[in-house]
Amino acid sequence: MISWGAVRTIAVTLASRTERVLSGDFDYAGAVATTIDPLSGFTGIGLPQGPPGGRQLRVADRAEWIDFNIEGFGALMEPVVRRAAAGAGNFTWAVGGATLTAQVGLLLGFLSSRVLGQYDTGPLLSPGRDGAPGKVFFLDGNIVSAAGRLSVPVDGLRLWIVLHEMTHALQFEGYPWLRRHLGEL
Repeated sequence: MISWGAVRTIAVTLASRTERVLSGDFDYAGAVATTIDPLSGFTGIGLPQGPPGGRQLRVADRAEWIDFNIEGFGALMEPVVRRAAAGAGNFTWAVGGATLTAQVGLLLGFLSSRVLGQYDTGPLLSPGRDGAPGKVFFLDGNIVSAAGRLSVPVDGLRLWIVLHEMTHALQFEGYPWLRRHLGEL
């Protein structure tokens, strides 16, 4: 019902209108490495040893963030949309699909210009993923823009975003049941 290719086209077109180029002058991996132990000590949440390769860090642009989140939106929305559309006529199906496609595209395009970072656990109900390291996205262009709008030092905001996302890592990786519990809800 939702055309995910059209969603991507709408979202990326909207997002690219105001995107800043990544500056690439901040060591996100180094910042993550130096924040985990102090955060773990402060919260009392220990992290299990992850699989080889560890946590995936991505300094992403908006299109990469959109592409990644289309997968998650699809996994969450498609079963609901199918159930809601059961018994709908062809006209309702076509109009509903076009409307949902446009709405999701606009939503992802808008969100991609506001998101500064994202910790993603992966599919919430994947067997064997409990406690596994998630993916961490940093949208550096958005962070640089936000720092300018807020009149704060850009590296200070970058570090704050790292601390924020690593707190999510502690929550989901330190308490493996949380991911599964949220998926079951």
